Amino acid sequence: LIMASEETEVFEIKDFTTVSPFERLIAAIEKIFQEWGLVALSSDVREAYEREGRVDSEGREYTLRFVNCGVVEARLPCQIQKHLEQRLVRDTFGEDCPPAMAAMLSSRGDFLMHSHHLERWFGVAQFVVAEPVANTYSSNNVSVSEAKFLLSALSVAVGNLGIPIPVFAQIHEPARQCYLGYAACNGTTTQFETRAVPAVPVGYSHLSGLLDLFRSQLGPDIDDTSVTLRLTYVRASTADWDGNALPKYKDGLLACGALADPVQELHLAVTWPQCRHDAIADNAVYSELDPLAAPSWSLRALWRPDCPAKLAGAMRSFLALCRVARPAGDLLGPNAFSEEDEQTTVASGRDALRALTGGPTGDVALNMRRLKGVVGGVGGRLGGMVGGVVGTVVSQVRPGAAAAPIGPTSDDLDEILSRLFVDTADWEQARQSGRLAEAAARFSVPGAKSAPHGELLSLVAVYLALVAGQAGAVGAATLWREIVLELRWHWEHLEPIARLPVQQPDTRHCLVQQKIDMLQWCIATQKQRNARRAPSVDEGSDNDGFHSAMEEEGEASLPSTPLTKDLQRGVKEVHASLRLLSSNQPLRVPVTQETGPMTEDMVEQTMLDDAPEQAVANRTRTFEAALRSDMSAFKAVNPGCALADFVRWHSPRDWIERDGEVAHLSERMTHAGNVWQSLWDEADPRPVTRQKQLFDTTTEAERVLAWLEQLPLSSLAAQLFPALVATADETLSAQPLATIPCISDALKSIKFMCRGLRHDSDIDRLETIATSVATVETMQARALSLGRQLVLSDNRALVESLLAGKEILLLSSPQRELAACLFWEGREAAVPMCREFILRSVGARPNPASRPVAHRMYARLSADSFRVAAGYSADTTYR
Repeated sequence: LIMASEETEVFEIKDFTTVSPFERLIAAIEKIFQEWGLVALSSDVREAYEREGRVDSEGREYTLRFVNCGVVEARLPCQIQKHLEQRLVRDTFGEDCPPAMAAMLSSRGDFLMHSHHLERWFGVAQFVVAEPVANTYSSNNVSVSEAKFLLSALSVAVGNLGIPIPVFAQIHEPARQCYLGYAACNGTTTQFETRAVPAVPVGYSHLSGLLDLFRSQLGPDIDDTSVTLRLTYVRASTADWDGNALPKYKDGLLACGALADPVQELHLAVTWPQCRHDAIADNAVYSELDPLAAPSWSLRALWRPDCPAKLAGAMRSFLALCRVARPAGDLLGPNAFSEEDEQTTVASGRDALRALTGGPTGDVALNMRRLKGVVGGVGGRLGGMVGGVVGTVVSQVRPGAAAAPIGPTSDDLDEILSRLFVDTADWEQARQSGRLAEAAARFSVPGAKSAPHGELLSLVAVYLALVAGQAGAVGAATLWREIVLELRWHWEHLEPIARLPVQQPDTRHCLVQQKIDMLQWCIATQKQRNARRAPSVDEGSDNDGFHSAMEEEGEASLPSTPLTKDLQRGVKEVHASLRLLSSNQPLRVPVTQETGPMTEDMVEQTMLDDAPEQAVANRTRTFEAALRSDMSAFKAVNPGCALADFVRWHSPRDWIERDGEVAHLSERMTHAGNVWQSLWDEADPRPVTRQKQLFDTTTEAERVLAWLEQLPLSSLAAQLFPALVATADETLSAQPLATIPCISDALKSIKFMCRGLRHDSDIDRLETIATSVATVETMQARALSLGRQLVLSDNRALVESLLAGKEILLLSSPQRELAACLFWEGREAAVPMCREFILRSVGARPNPASRPVAHRMYARLSADSFRVAAGYSADTTYR
């Protein structure tokens, strides 16, 4: 049996040369540290930065993060600090003082705003911290044994590489912010540890108890201890805020401002810098911590997170339209822009409505306000509101609309359309005074294709943003439909479009602006043609004005010698110097036709549709048609003229006059087969009122209106977005605190971000710009709130510093008096929100024969938490 049992035993050899998981973890950490350049790290790097990497240990992944907090402005050391530093640096280590210990004694990192919590607790400015990666284990909780295992690997790695910086490992849940830490340098070690509990333990609610806790780890030989303490008082913002309601979008104002007070709290911190532990009495029975007697006062503001604002909401609503790739007709129904029946059209309904409101001129705005809802209402809904004849009229004006209230109300649409197309006195005054051009030069986004600032589409963009914010995409589609119907009314009645100059389409503007300019040009051109033909109509002439482009080309020619009245209508002016060569009569300059303008898409389509040869032929055909028209008009007003007379007026360079030579046509004009000669022979004497149109206003206007009806809301919003940004810039710049440097710089950066914006710009870029606009609005609201609360004659510097996120020192008596009134007036026993203590000492440890080393403890006491973060050092050379 004994032999059998010996045979069954397994002989196992343990190979200690195999790399263990602990050694693999150390090697991975060392590799990351070397990649970060920590071996040759300098402690004087002023810029704050972080490095991040990941390591794996036994199936769990950890994030390694190196934090360099940067160099902050050093504070003047007090007497006790000088004494401690002298004992540590001059008397013990000299220039080889461990960096972690020097940082623990330094006061420059005390209570810094926006600092890393490990820097705030332990004073260290350079360190490595290890935390578990979320969702890579059953939980993010780190046990004590796991944290010590990871901390050991970190300590070995920094020791192997000779890196004198502290290392930390998370312990427990991340929300508790508890860590274990270690640092070793020049024969010394420092152990870091944090503890957090939800309530202040009995006996540790005052400085005396905390001193006992600190000294319990150091022994009775530690005498010199410095104390830095801070009491923080909180004042919840109580400023009167008048932004609790959104403005009516029918007002057409792109309002800005927060809807709630953006300043959530003001924090006043009173601080006693480093002093001896026995200089201040604070125990369970008596306390000398009078905030009014504190040497240092500082103030900072805590902002309300995600504070809603008016302008930011409008920008977000407008951006939402950039994602609606459907035209208004698709959202409102197939009959949104169509006729109700064969006998009733939109235009006829508007004719009746304009008649009721007093016509297109005079006191239209007043009459429209009296007839509420007529211009802007929805047909079926308004029929029930006003009843009778007016209801019938309005149902003709808005055919195909749903009876349910969708989008803006009829009153709102009435006011909006009246503001856009009727109440234009403000625009006329701004244009005549030059303020419009000045504002356009100041606020227009350079290099962006959009609508001109201050004109019709600029205001349309504002209304679309406001309506979309309260009625969504359907409301914006309803408004756009009403605008297009109003534009159709202006075309059919040849009424110039308000807030829009008469000009040819400019390709520097967006395509929507070019189309509106084309429609305005058609209205002006057709109105001018009608004015020219009006006399012949009064006289009963058979002439009906310009011949339509659809008429036959083979129409019979008019007599070569026109009637006297036709001759008079066709003369623009008499030339100042030229006379006809044959009769020596003054040369009459005829009224001529102009070729029609083209929008950007028309030019692109022409280039895409035509081959190069065909494109040349089309341009030649267009040129010949215009030249033939000019020749016919010239012949009509200059009977008996010759080609030479026409060339002298139309192309003076082709009429050669030299000394000693008879004046004659150029070689180009006398060349065989010259097109000018052939066209002159073909041209019949006709004034422009009897010629076929070169520019068919009806066709082009209908094309424009059809294009506007089919325009997707996404394309409309994208093209008008720069115009909305320009209006937002003007609104923000008009605020009283817009000249604060950080706000003015932010406004300039928005313009720079908008350079080169087009309708096809990435939506992410538009969102970035909208976010920047919202940021400026929030900054202005914060400045306004701070200005209302800090009622001082010289509060601008305070506001600017607080706005930059700084904690400012209150040095002057007026500033401290104001702070005392804000935080303690009417409250006899003001209770601080939290109390913070930093205890420092230098003493021999672990035994009296050891070298003096640095120790530090941070404690934070509040109503719902108690946190202690301590770092105790020891001499490992002379134990």
